[in-house]
Amino acid sequence: MPSSAVSSASNNVVVAPQIGADITEALDVKVAPTLALEDLNPSYGLATLRYAIDTQQRLCSDLSISLFWSPVTFSVLLMVNAAFINYKLAGLTLLQFIKWDVSGSLHCLIFFMASFAGLLLCCKLQSYFLKEQGDLVESTGAEDQFGVDLREFISVKKNQAKKLEQIKVDNAKVAVYRKLPIGMIAYQPVKHDDDKQFEITAIGGRKVYIRSGIYEDLLDWVLGDISQATQGDSFQVSMQCYSFDSDLKKLLVAKKFECVKKVKANGIIGTGLFGISKDEYVFKYQKDN
Repeated sequence: MPSSAVSSASNNVVVAPQIGADITEALDVKVAPTLALEDLNPSYGLATLRYAIDTQQRLCSDLSISLFWSPVTFSVLLMVNAAFINYKLAGLTLLQFIKWDVSGSLHCLIFFMASFAGLLLCCKLQSYFLKEQGDLVESTGAEDQFGVDLREFISVKKNQAKKLEQIKVDNAKVAVYRKLPIGMIAYQPVKHDDDKQFEITAIGGRKVYIRSGIYEDLLDWVLGDISQATQGDSFQVSMQCYSFDSDLKKLLVAKKFECVKKVKANGIIGTGLFGISKDEYVFKYQKDN
């Protein structure tokens, strides 16, 4: 292609103004506290991508915390330190024990801190695969989740710049509160030729609003949208959820999703010691005959 044609094509494309691209931005309390579910158009592309990445990062952090505070980890910490203290005290007479100086206590304290830090590092390393998934979401623009590369989706032709609301990602919504995006969700058919089975491929939002019910609103939209699309016929919706994601699990169960499959995580975290798994939850709607 001639360079002039390439230049002309690039000059005809602009990046849509981004709304709420900084997902840590404080909401304007002067704006009316109204909540709306809006189509995912190019103006919400960057915020949506960052929520998708943030979801993976939060899962990574939650897994590290879950592993560290487990009874197994604390048992190991106590046993290792008990063995070290026993080693330091072995052979001491009562008089030597009474005269045990500050250095002896300091050695035990240093060992405890080192073992504490070591276990914390091990927990972070075990959750590293979730960080890699977050990196993959970022490098692909969450294309697997939304069906489009959101990095490219935010770029539109100049003649479309004033009609952004007409450009949208199918089967996706953004929760907008006080005129800023605070959550998102997307779903896709499991198979292209199957209009009865669907999968929720992405969900995310500001943590403070997740516990305030934003996920529930987003799930209600998915179920309602699919019910409308299938004209009240039978359908099935599935969603993946990690066993340590307690908030999402509780919500899925409350929404009548049932756990139908558990896939153990690789490595020690998937063994009987920790039992971390990626679970599949399914909602089934059966049309009354």
